[in-house]
Amino acid sequence: MRSIRLSRLQQQRQQFNYYLSSSCYCSGENDFVVKNSLQQRQQQRNNERLSLPPPQRRSLLRNFSSSSCIDDSALRDAGYNNLLKGLDVHTVPSEMDDHPLAVYSIQRQQDSSSSSSNSNARTPVLLLHGRTWSSVPVYHLIGNKENNDNNNNDTDNDEDNNFSLMEALYNTGYIQPYTMDFRGFGGTPKDKDGYVEPLKCVRDVISVLKWIHQNENDTTEAATEEGGPPPSSPPALLGWSHGALIAQIVAQRHPEHLSKLILYSSIYNPNIKYSIPPPYEDSIEKKQRQSSSNSSQSSSARLLGHTDHDDFPLHEMTAPNEYDYAMADFTNYFDTFKPASTSSSSSGTTTTGQQQYQPPKSAKLFANAALISDPIKAQWWNLHQLNECHPSEVTSTPTMVIVGDNDPYSPSILQAELFCNLGSVGVDRVWSIIANADHAVHLSEERGRFVKSVGSFLQSK
Repeated sequence: MRSIRLSRLQQQRQQFNYYLSSSCYCSGENDFVVKNSLQQRQQQRNNERLSLPPPQRRSLLRNFSSSSCIDDSALRDAGYNNLLKGLDVHTVPSEMDDHPLAVYSIQRQQDSSSSSSNSNARTPVLLLHGRTWSSVPVYHLIGNKENNDNNNNDTDNDEDNNFSLMEALYNTGYIQPYTMDFRGFGGTPKDKDGYVEPLKCVRDVISVLKWIHQNENDTTEAATEEGGPPPSSPPALLGWSHGALIAQIVAQRHPEHLSKLILYSSIYNPNIKYSIPPPYEDSIEKKQRQSSSNSSQSSSARLLGHTDHDDFPLHEMTAPNEYDYAMADFTNYFDTFKPASTSSSSSGTTTTGQQQYQPPKSAKLFANAALISDPIKAQWWNLHQLNECHPSEVTSTPTMVIVGDNDPYSPSILQAELFCNLGSVGVDRVWSIIANADHAVHLSEERGRFVKSVGSFLQSK
């Protein structure tokens, strides 16, 4: 056990050192050069794609590989092992500033036994991750011997270690799942600011929703000419935990870009209001000048009365994620303990009375994969932008609220307030509670019922 723990720490340290030395953690001119290089490659690929007919355009989109996005992130080395196994990786430019966004999908498999209309009649859905971890370990967790602590257990197979929600949704036969990484998470590099803002995430989600809609219409265009289904409606949107707040704001601001909304384990709490950064003051600027005569802070930072390093010291900006913290969402198992251990020694047999926490297999697999995809903590800023989350402003989108009954981060009383205050009129509203489940329902033993509930809602007219 000691050697396993040591190897895990060594792996985390290697990923941490790589992250600091690579272009995915850079600032100033280096970051500007990287961004311009990515934009040039992206623009060139877009021009090539637009010059092709729809079938070839779709094929190019499917093979829009990770070279312009993943290669500049912590997933560069992990991208060629089992973390991204079975996924197509696309690079979608944000409409806000052309920042490259990593988008993942599962490639359609042509079934010769089914008609073209059945093979294309899938509902697209975009999955948003939470506050700390990339979509890759969250929604496509596939264990393997390298990421499993039980390396000596030859009885484990890929099926037993497969907790991929992407594959589970795809295997329903009527859902086409997509997922994406926010800036600074997984395969999406950080932008020049170096931190994550809610409204930036909202704009990026809109860009990806539009891209998915266009991609799905390109996919069904040929089938429509042959009598297949008409062009698809806008994608559905699912947000988990912190990502549910982002999804809710998208539905409030731009309901035309999504067909349905799923708020999964939302951490919505009307009693929490985030503070707004201080306004401009002469005294603040004087203090900044006195503290650093050679300050290189931007004018926008002066207007807000703060700098990035004031809010996020360097040791916090480069703080590594931790293994135990990665298992914090598996709260349903905190009361599951190993029995007191007994060991033999030269002085006799000793019994350790202290019981130990026994995490489930999915928790260990998730922790190992999460530290590879996100070795550094992503720093959020301007969280006051989340204060505009008001369920009453979700007025025209069919909405599902789904949560585990043992979720400490999304208690039933707050979920009830979220659901009952939805402003949707004349559209479906569904509240689903999964028994014996915690915050990460889709990674628990109850994931089958979670997939069935979500699938039923997406399939309903």
